[in-house]
Amino acid sequence: MNSTQLVFACNMNALTLKERTQHVANTSQLMKTLHEVREEANGYSLHFANETRIIRKIAEFISLERLCCPFFDFTLQVKAEDTSVALQIAGAEGIKDFIRAEFGEAIP
Repeated sequence: MNSTQLVFACNMNALTLKERTQHVANTSQLMKTLHEVREEANGYSLHFANETRIIRKIAEFISLERLCCPFFDFTLQVKAEDTSVALQIAGAEGIKDFIRAEFGEAIP
């Protein structure tokens, strides 16, 4: 590994045990509602139904995931008249391998 290559490592101490338990449960529930995954140049775009309860789950996911994985870039896109919302998870070169490992079977 050269000195300019980033290392992606989660900070497992960023969340309390209660927060981690809630985050794992929320993430699992959220991934079960996933409609589509699109590979992007620097990450993935995850598409969910445009429903208030799902948007809340996505916001909760982002609020905790950013603490333990501060190297992720998140973009939540909710368009008028669209039936889905898109959560883009992106980052520096090499992030796609980490995302696939982090989210398992949800990301092909």
